[in-house]
Amino acid sequence: MARHMHSGASSDAQTLRPLRYPAAALVIGIAGALALAVWGFALRHSTGGFDIDLWLDAHHQPALSTIALTLSKLFSPGPAVVIGFLFAVVVALLARRVSTGLAAGLVVGLTWASSDIIKLAVHRPRPDWAALTHHVGSMEVDPSYPSGHVTFLATLTLVTVLLLRSNGLRVLAVVVGVVGTAVLSWARLYVGAHYLTDVLAAAAYGALVTPAVYVVLAWLSRRTPIAGALDRVAAKALPRLFGERAAVTR
Repeated sequence: MARHMHSGASSDAQTLRPLRYPAAALVIGIAGALALAVWGFALRHSTGGFDIDLWLDAHHQPALSTIALTLSKLFSPGPAVVIGFLFAVVVALLARRVSTGLAAGLVVGLTWASSDIIKLAVHRPRPDWAALTHHVGSMEVDPSYPSGHVTFLATLTLVTVLLLRSNGLRVLAVVVGVVGTAVLSWARLYVGAHYLTDVLAAAAYGALVTPAVYVVLAWLSRRTPIAGALDRVAAKALPRLFGERAAVTR
């Protein structure tokens, strides 16, 4: 990816490349979040789709259980914070701009964290743990809708796509992200932690809200001196890493 980067950007280069239709991204993001919140309240006391959890529970295999549990732990809140931090560091190094890495990490973190507002407001109970025969991992007791695991990965995928400039790399990121999100969704159903609607809502939340958060942070980065100050400090402190400015990819 680094070989596709181009240097020579000016000191006032934008921290995040603006989207073509920022107003549309904002409207879609806000409307999508509200619609998913309404859908969540409608599903609050519904157990529809639990038959999928029960079917997966009846077809447990040791290898599948290991995979599902590993994925559930890998994208649980603690490790997800670490992944998000490492993502921000990688973006900063590739872009040769600390502000770009920080902004990218914030888009992921704020979108992910904002889904918890819906989670706490809707407060949908988890699927019936006692009804499952095979218990993989421990019982989760926090609200179920939407899935935080899936929201995080969907958001991480979309931020990556928004940062990339190469169409080929974008397609690759979309394919890997969609497959990864689907597999993680399966894992969360397999361990009995969610209903199907929880993971679908989470994927939709990441897809709809991430561009809106991206637009807001891109706007803020252009209107505050913080981004430029961070980049200047980093360029002086670590000139080999941040001395020359570049876009994330081309």
